[in-house]
Amino acid sequence: MCKLQTAVIFGGQSCEHEVSINSACSILNELERSKHDVHPIYIDHQGKWWLFSDKNGVTAADFSLLNQDSNANRCQPCFLPAMPNAKLIVNPLSKNAEQIAIDVIFPIVHGSNGEDGILQGLLELVNLPYVGSDVAGSAVAMDKVIMKAIFASNGIATADFIATNADEWQHDRDAVLLRSQTLQLPLFVKPSNMGSSVGIRKVSEFNQLAEAIDYAFHFDSKVLIEQGVSPARELELAVLGNDDVRVSQAGEIIPPDGFYDYKSKYISDDARLIFPAEVEPKTLEALQGLARKAFHALGLSGMARVDFLLDSVTNKPYVLEVNTLPGFTAISMYPKLWTINNLAYPELLNTLLDLAIAKHAEKTRRQTDFTAELAKLQQS
Repeated sequence: MCKLQTAVIFGGQSCEHEVSINSACSILNELERSKHDVHPIYIDHQGKWWLFSDKNGVTAADFSLLNQDSNANRCQPCFLPAMPNAKLIVNPLSKNAEQIAIDVIFPIVHGSNGEDGILQGLLELVNLPYVGSDVAGSAVAMDKVIMKAIFASNGIATADFIATNADEWQHDRDAVLLRSQTLQLPLFVKPSNMGSSVGIRKVSEFNQLAEAIDYAFHFDSKVLIEQGVSPARELELAVLGNDDVRVSQAGEIIPPDGFYDYKSKYISDDARLIFPAEVEPKTLEALQGLARKAFHALGLSGMARVDFLLDSVTNKPYVLEVNTLPGFTAISMYPKLWTINNLAYPELLNTLLDLAIAKHAEKTRRQTDFTAELAKLQQS
């Protein structure tokens, strides 16, 4: 059997750049080389693409471009031309430019320009199979305001919120603050298009709100002010598949101070992660049904992590958000949930790549040429 030419794209122009590198390192270290020729493609902070030579046991330090000399023999500039069935062009300005035919791509660029449909748009133009949701699904799941509107239209419970944009905040702060007082404390102020808890602040008093909104606008032009569900348990479930999906058991996060922020996720490591969560069978069944419903309502494919708040008093679940490119380190919630569901990390990667190839094969069966029909219409 011929090995797949598999590209892993990571990094990117996003505040989640470092998180993306950590996810990619785990993927690169777990992909089975007996099945894949692996091509690590790193996008730096300036948006330049670099093809690194494959090696075992990579760490984040292996993709540092601060010292160009140390990586001179390991990476070369590259790009994917935006045209159907294009090959990866390596060292394009050299007389010895190389072309590599890629079979499937695993994009793991978290955040803006990677998780929001922009990178997926390029991959659609290139017409190559890629892991995860398409342009529309990626875009609506990334934008929390649009996502919540879709939840509302599909009867999926989510926490109460208001939204504002940069223009309104600049010209009529009082109106935004007045609307916010219809919500109950604590509030969580979030950039609408951001992940990994970047730009989020918890507001316990209304006099803290304006500063939190100002901070969120550093990261996006649209901001969400969301009512907290308290007391509540924070639960996450993993979804895997295209049309016919599997949903995992639940994992639970017990963050310090009741807020799972960037520091507790990636730096201090002081949040408790419980696999699987202790959830009553009926509650778990309801959570799994809602995860499946949210996945399909947003038009997703491949994978997603669905985050819930479970009201500790009423036991009512609220969908917090859906992440189409969740963290992928060995201890990240998404792969961990499948590990406890007897799907090992390397097998999970193979499954996702198979789903990408199957989705692309289905897409290529669709008709894209209307010439014959148009000729008949003109004749009639």
